[in-house]
Amino acid sequence: MFWAIFWSMVAAVLAVGLVLTLVMWWLDPWLLNRIGDRMWKGLLATTYTQNLGSMISLLRRANPQTFYENMLRSQNASSLSRPMGTPLVFSHWEQLIFNPAQ
Repeated sequence: MFWAIFWSMVAAVLAVGLVLTLVMWWLDPWLLNRIGDRMWKGLLATTYTQNLGSMISLLRRANPQTFYENMLRSQNASSLSRPMGTPLVFSHWEQLIFNPAQ
């Protein structure tokens, strides 16, 4: 009884998969063209402040941490507190101290 139900379920899944594959093969060019058109229209027609393409350009030019911190500052209109100090990495030469008496 178990094997009969199991194999009938496997056959049903394979049949549904075959039908979906054939339908997608037939609709594929139309569906991909429509999705691509909507994507390009969304990237090219939206305003600069809402455009995802401009965010990609900004992230290439600025550090993602700086981008995120600026976004937080603009929402709160105040400075951010840093519990662990600055994110800047200083040169190891700044730890060198000269004695002016020598």
